[in-house]
Formats: sequence, C-alpha cells, structure tokens
Amino acid sequence: MYSNVCDRELKSKQLYSRIKALENVIIEIELHNTRLVVNTIYRSPNSAADNNTCINNLITDMCSHNKVSNLKLGDFNYHVT
Repeated sequence: MYSNVCDRELKSKQLYSRIKALENVIIEIELHNTRLVVNTIYRSPNSAADNNTCINNLITDMCSHNKVSNLKLGDFNYHVT
C-alpha cells in the first residue's frame, strides 16, 4: 500500500482494557490530531458464558470511555435461529 504520509505524522499504540476477554486487540491510531480506536474481537462458536460477558463488557467499556472515533471489528460467531 502506498502512502505519502510521513512516519512521524502517523502514530499508533496498543491499548489495554481492564476487562479480559479472551481474544481481542485494541490499537489507537492518530493522524493529524485525529484519533481512531480500533478493537478487533474473536468469539469462538463455543465460547463460555463468562467470555461472552467479558466481550459484552469490553464493547460497552470501550464505547463509554473513549471520546474518540471507535471501530469495532470481529467474528462474533453469533447464530440466530
């Protein structure tokens, strides 16, 4: 991918949540004083109830504490019958 953005203008860092969902990564990207928090989440099809609760709490926590743009990506393996 080509980008003409200088490395010093694009900043990123990994963030950590106090909520311990099993499989997730949170990063913050900043470019020209604009911040975006990206959260990727994987939920196994046979995820335990406590992990499901942690995932729900993680999403709620990230939406309520980050007053920046948020992007949630994931494979939640939720099947509606």
